[in-house]
Amino acid sequence: MGVTKASVNEAALNSLRSSSDELFGGDTVPENGVEILNLTTNELAARILTTKTARITETSAIPTILIDTSLPGWGSGVHPTTFLCLSYLVSLASTSSVKKLTDYGCGSGVLGITAKHLQLGPDLKVIGVDIESEALSATRTNWDEHNFPSSPDSLELFHAREVIPGYPISDQDLLLANILIGALCRPSMVAVLVSALKVPDLNGENGGLICFSGIRPDEKDSLEEAYGKYIEFDDSQYVALSASKTPGSLQNYGFDVGDWCRVVGRRKVGKDFSADMSEAAIQ
Repeated sequence: MGVTKASVNEAALNSLRSSSDELFGGDTVPENGVEILNLTTNELAARILTTKTARITETSAIPTILIDTSLPGWGSGVHPTTFLCLSYLVSLASTSSVKKLTDYGCGSGVLGITAKHLQLGPDLKVIGVDIESEALSATRTNWDEHNFPSSPDSLELFHAREVIPGYPISDQDLLLANILIGALCRPSMVAVLVSALKVPDLNGENGGLICFSGIRPDEKDSLEEAYGKYIEFDDSQYVALSASKTPGSLQNYGFDVGDWCRVVGRRKVGKDFSADMSEAAIQ
């Protein structure tokens, strides 16, 4: 069962707000916001602002994503891994049509909200998954701040314990996985993420896309070894990014969080896929 709007009440939100600073430290939206750039053209594509200092203005030509930084839910755009996912969404805005998107490890909901603002596809449906129920509540609240439709046709949220290979998430055009390498490479996680992607057509093409972040450059080989049987990696989309090159990172965290990278691939036809997924799901 997913998290509904009705399940988030004011008392719960106040409780979450009171503990968020301790839980999430420096991962907050700076006062002047975060600018999301197209890494190819270096042009401004969107901006993230805090609900404390801004409201959406219909006249703005640049999409504005509002995040309530008083709520738990990791993901403000100041960490290199989040920024890399955001820049990938920007790159898709003019080249792809995405109808179904899953943000696995949704945190604040910033990635799904950005995808909706960038209009990656008509009637885009976003699914958010997280291991923290507080993050799911934060995602719902931040989503509602933008007056997006709140029906299950627009947004569904699931706790990670509700998700098994192929259910309730499947046939996704795009999956974002901003998750640390230890969790990403567990066989059970491989099974869940690969099974969630759209199956390639009869020509072996047009399988679902997956964007991995949350990994260090020296962890790339381990990731590709874990997923290589089922994912065709696109080396042209590989990007490494340091905290010193990420807007707001050093200022917000107060220290250098180091170098991170983005790895993108597409689901391919895998031999013995069903048997592999069944075995991996219990590991």
